Amino acid sequence: AKYPFLSDHGVRLHFSWMKFISTRCSNVNRDISVDAKPAKRTKIDVIQKHEYPNLPACDEVSFERNMDKMAKEMEKTKPNRDVLADLMKQTFPNRRKWIIQDELHVLLVCDRYPLLKYPVHIYREFEMIVEQPGCWEKFKEEWTAKWAPAILKVANADEIKLCDSHELEGLDEPPSEFLTQAAFEALIKLIIPPRKSKASNVTQQLLYIIKRGTPYSDVNPPTSHPVLVIQKDINDSSQDRFSVMIERQMFQDTDEFTQALFLLLAVHYVFNLEYNQSVQGPLLFLQEYVAGIKEKTVKHTAFFCSVSSRIQQYL
Repeated sequence: AKYPFLSDHGVRLHFSWMKFISTRCSNVNRDISVDAKPAKRTKIDVIQKHEYPNLPACDEVSFERNMDKMAKEMEKTKPNRDVLADLMKQTFPNRRKWIIQDELHVLLVCDRYPLLKYPVHIYREFEMIVEQPGCWEKFKEEWTAKWAPAILKVANADEIKLCDSHELEGLDEPPSEFLTQAAFEALIKLIIPPRKSKASNVTQQLLYIIKRGTPYSDVNPPTSHPVLVIQKDINDSSQDRFSVMIERQMFQDTDEFTQALFLLLAVHYVFNLEYNQSVQGPLLFLQEYVAGIKEKTVKHTAFFCSVSSRIQQYL
């Protein structure tokens, strides 16, 4: 009782020490020459919820037993994905409460739950949080077939200049992978108020482009909040890779932009993060219109409502 940090259970005997030190040394495992300030934790009700009647929390003994099983399964050469998914589901309520109450760095959460570095487990976690199965499939269909084409039509009408010089052709057809990227860039430029969009790095606070092969240690987005990183192949755009970085932690990349876009939204929920106030408009649009998750705690500006209405006119 006098030394609680000496009483670890399970196979991760070092974990509470790591937590103890990390909560007192915010620069642990970080390059202090860059912005080491963590992304702000949220107060939004839907993210902060950690009571799930359909998934009751385990008692401490059962929870530690499941954590041990997960650690041992991941040590195997070929871990059983179904077993890991089931263990993540069983430990979910305890994990939510821990993440919300302790407001931990993303690095520390991923150290205890390495599976949360991978998109497929982020998606499952997100679905359990919002209690809406099939969110990823719905998001992909809504974005590619409905919202991306409408956004591009508004951008075309407003003569929005995008970073890439490609013509926005074929807007009456489902957009290509390139056009879905262009649609998100256009959304950023359309829905962020002019007084904020004049900042030189406003787009880079959500969409950060680097040359493929750039070492992760050299990737320095202008914010510690979640950023969608495009690893661009200068010779072949079909070889581009996409990932998300939070607090200088890079998640597993993917070859599909829409998948990374959904990941950008989902990590805010999974790690209990507040939207970056400078660029929250595009994220709120993805949340409410594309993912279909209504936000009751944020009052929308007249500018946000106006742009959203214009986009809906092109559906």
